[in-house]
This record gives sequence, C-alpha cells and structure tokens, in this order.
Amino acid sequence: MSNNTYKILFIHPDLGIGGAERLVIDYALGLKECGNEVKIATSHYNENHCFEETKDLDIEVYGDFLPRSFMNKFMIVFSILRQLWLVFYLFIKNDLNRYDFIIVDQLSIGLPFLQYFSKGKIIFYCHFPDLLLSNKKTSIIKQIYRLPLDFLEQVTTGSSDKLLVNSHFTKDIFYKTFKMLRDRNDVEVSYPCIDTEVPPIDAKTEEIFKNHLSSSDSDCEYLISVNRFEKKKNLELAIKSYHLTLDCIAGARKDKLKLYVCGGYDDRVLENKEYLNELKVLCDDLGLKYTVIDGKNLELDSITPKIVKEQLNVIFIKSIPSLLKNLLISKSSLLLYTPSNEHFGIVPLESMLLGTPVLAPNNGGPLETIRQNETGWLIEPKHTEWSRSILNCLLTINQEEIGRKCKTYVVENFSRKKIVNRNLHERILKHLNDEKKVKSTTFEIFFNSALNYIFFFITQFVLVSICELEKSYLYGAMVIFNTAILKSYRFGIYWAILGAMAMQSQ
Repeated sequence: MSNNTYKILFIHPDLGIGGAERLVIDYALGLKECGNEVKIATSHYNENHCFEETKDLDIEVYGDFLPRSFMNKFMIVFSILRQLWLVFYLFIKNDLNRYDFIIVDQLSIGLPFLQYFSKGKIIFYCHFPDLLLSNKKTSIIKQIYRLPLDFLEQVTTGSSDKLLVNSHFTKDIFYKTFKMLRDRNDVEVSYPCIDTEVPPIDAKTEEIFKNHLSSSDSDCEYLISVNRFEKKKNLELAIKSYHLTLDCIAGARKDKLKLYVCGGYDDRVLENKEYLNELKVLCDDLGLKYTVIDGKNLELDSITPKIVKEQLNVIFIKSIPSLLKNLLISKSSLLLYTPSNEHFGIVPLESMLLGTPVLAPNNGGPLETIRQNETGWLIEPKHTEWSRSILNCLLTINQEEIGRKCKTYVVENFSRKKIVNRNLHERILKHLNDEKKVKSTTFEIFFNSALNYIFFFITQFVLVSICELEKSYLYGAMVIFNTAILKSYRFGIYWAILGAMAMQSQ
C-alpha cells in the first residue's frame, strides 16, 4: 500500500438507509483503513435510522433544521437549499481548505462553490442522473418546474475535477443524458464495495429468528426480498412470483415456503407508508396471509406469536437491523431482487457473500454483478418467468455448491480491499493528486449569470421605468457593468451585440 495519506471529506444529503448511503459508508471506512483522515458532512443523520457502521465514522450534521419539503412538494428545491446551506456553513467555518479531496454524491449543485472556495480536488460520484429519477409522467407545470433544475444539474456536474459512476450501465446513461459533458473523457467506473468480514450473529438475533420469525418446522424454506419500500423497487414482482410458485408446489412443502419482504422504511416518507399499504392490499387480493414487523422496535415480547403458525405466507419487516437481515438472507434459498434498470444494486452482493444466490431482472447493474447460472439468474421481470426460476432453484440446485461459488466470487471481485484500497485510493486518488486542479469556469459563468440577471432587472426598472430613458442606455449600462466591474468581457460583448440588434430592430 502507498504511503500517501489524505484528508478527505464526504458530502452526502441524507445519511439514512439505502444503496447510496451504503456506498458512502463503505468508501469512507475503506479510505479510513488506508490511513486517511475521513469525515462525512450531511444534512441529516439519525442514529436510530442508519447503518450501524456509521458509529465508527466522524459525522457532522449541518442544516437539519431546514425543511425537507413544503406540503410534500418542492423536495428537490429544498434538497438544493439544504446542500447549499451545508457548503456555506463549511465555508464560514473555514473548513473547506483543510481537505485534499472532497467527494460529493447525489446532488451536484454545490460543486461550483466547492471548486471555487476549496483548494482540494473535487470528485463527484454519480449514482444516476437525477433528472432521470423524476417521474416524466407528470403535469406540464411540474415538467416546466424541473427544466431549470435539470439544466443546473448538467452544468454543475461538469465542474468537478473527477467524475465517478457506479457501473458501466450508469456510464452509458450518463453520456446519453448529459450531452454537454460528452467531451469529458475522464468518467470512470468505481464499483460499490462490500465488507467481506461478516459480523457474527449475536444470541438475541438468533433467538428472535428461532422463536418468532421461523416456522416450528425445521425443514421450512424461505425466499427473501430486501429493498426500500418504494414503488420503483417493484416489490409486487416478488409477491406475485411467490404466489405463483405456491400454486405449482403440492403437499406439505407448499405450507413450508415463506417469503420475507424486508427493507428500509422511513416514517417521514409518505411513499413508504402508501406503498406498504399497497403491498398489503395485494397480499389480501392474492389470498396471502401476512404480518408487519417494525425492525426499529424489535423486542422479543413485542413480536406477535402468530408468525410461527404454518398458514402465514408473507412477513414484512420495516427497517430491518443488519444482523437480522444477514441471518434471514443466509437462511433463505434465494434472494429476489426486483427493481429493473437498477444503477448498480448492493443487495445482490450482500446476498451472494452470505451464500445465497440471486434472482434479478436481466437489465441494469445486476448484469455486471451476477454471473448467469453460477451465482444467480438474470431473467425477464415477469412473475411467470420468475416463478419458473424459483422452482428451478428450489428443486434442482445444490445450495451448498452454489453458495460456495457466490462467496468466492464476491470476495475476489467486490471486496472493500479491492475496490477502495486498490482502485479508489491507490489509483484514482493518487493519480488525481498529481494533476492540476480544474479551473472553475463553470462557477464564474453561473455566478456572473446570476449577477447579470439581477442587475438587468434593477437597471431596467431605474433607467427605463423611472427615468424613462431609451433602452440603449440599459444595454450600455450592462456593457459597463460587465467589462468594468465583473471583468467579464464575454458578457460585455454579449450585451453589446444584443443592444445593437435591439436598436437595429427599432
């Protein structure tokens, strides 16, 4: 390992539970293990709703008092405001110049400011272009509202010294989406990683599973789905596939096959509540019996004893603790990974590390993480097709053999040591440290455009509306303002040409 060590700051919007948060934590831990000084700055962090490993990191919260939305609207606007406040606060503290590298993900709006005010190199990690994550089947008003935000995302993303993406799938989408950045040939894939040292299961977790989450029959079989309770995760696919599989199984084995549906759940997020209710209605419609467990309040005496009864089919577990999640995955015959066109997907790696193969859609990130017929199956996301694959796994696959292949594959290709220590630290950061810092022309254009916008309307009001002067004076004032005050000759020429065209048209 190199003797180069750095001071590194991560900036992440909301340090909750999800794939993006998992990546930030793993990268931060990996870089810390390399001897670097690492800190995470975020707008929100709740010790009761986070990954346990965050307790081993230096985390500071700025701007959590700011609202996340207004009447559940304008979420992206408030996310931008929260990040700008975070960056502004770090600037006021004179904290930005302490770091050799600042790694930002998800929101790019703060990049020009960081580039301008920080001496360190700025890295932007793009999980997926945000403008593609918004629902395009919305009203015209919302599409108009998104236009300037989408433009800002594209402009600000280009102001980083280095661009990283989580998969080749995302890299292709990046170039297709950000047409202004097609000449950037430094976009590089840096896969998410996984800690291959799985923590041991404690006695309490074992007892919860044995007495409350498993069947009284020792030869029961389990399927599991692990995802946030969000509509885009397509959890219906797991439930429908499980239901159809039950119809194809006869006798006692049918009663012994259970489905766990687990994942991140935030009471602050309306979508989580609504989607869980939709899944419960789906179970009712299919005649599946279910129960719902809150993983944040998981006490032995609080779990309903009916879970052990044979007629229960589906067990929903909200905000499942990591140890319990690992135990349930290891006890399951197959993990059903349901989202389509997922940018990467860390859950399949977690599952394979624990020796459980994965069934996933034949698109997106899983194409780069799952080896067909060796560590899992990539199948068209239709419940009829998935049911066949589930039956194949249950009836014909040697679980011990495929489990060994899964573990070996993950350790050799996606360990924290390989991805972070060797790739990110030893190659990307070391090489980038020797390069010249990008000059922030993006910030200058962004900043000068804002000043021009403000000065134009003020000057127009004073000269034209109040003093009743001709518009030629307005354009002259704009030329003087840009060339004499802002020292921006490009904007000065722009206003001179615009003024000449306006006078000619009169």
